[in-house]
Amino acid sequence: MKKIVNVGYIPLLESEKRIVNLYFENHTPDSGVTNTLSDFIASHQLTESYNTALNKTIMRKIAAESYIKILDETADSHQKLTNIFLKKKSINDPKIEKKCKKFFEEGKELRKDKEKKTKQVSDELEIESLSKEEVEQVQQVLSQYYRKIKPLAKNINNAF
Repeated sequence: MKKIVNVGYIPLLESEKRIVNLYFENHTPDSGVTNTLSDFIASHQLTESYNTALNKTIMRKIAAESYIKILDETADSHQKLTNIFLKKKSINDPKIEKKCKKFFEEGKELRKDKEKKTKQVSDELEIESLSKEEVEQVQQVLSQYYRKIKPLAKNINNAF
């Protein structure tokens, strides 16, 4: 998703910004050519339209950049939580990978019974009960994640 936004959407927004600039540059009279009240009003309206069009493009670019940051923060937080739950076992450990694949293949049937699913995941991945300190670490990771993405999500909402 990051690549789609970085390589596709953000350059498209940059092009849109250039088009807005060219459009209004071609329609803006030379400075000082506001001899009449109607010229002044037209110039003012054109400036407002330009600012509105440019601001929409800028807000969408900010939203796209915020989306990328949210993806990065989500990946970072998932890694931190993985480390806590797997007690520093490598997620790339073939044993863990094999058990995860098995769990996800069987997961379709287990989705009906969440409690059974949770217990099986814990048993299969050999996840031990979390200590009080680990629970606090999980809370800290989630709190930091929320604090970091809240303004980013607001940027996205403001753009659309």
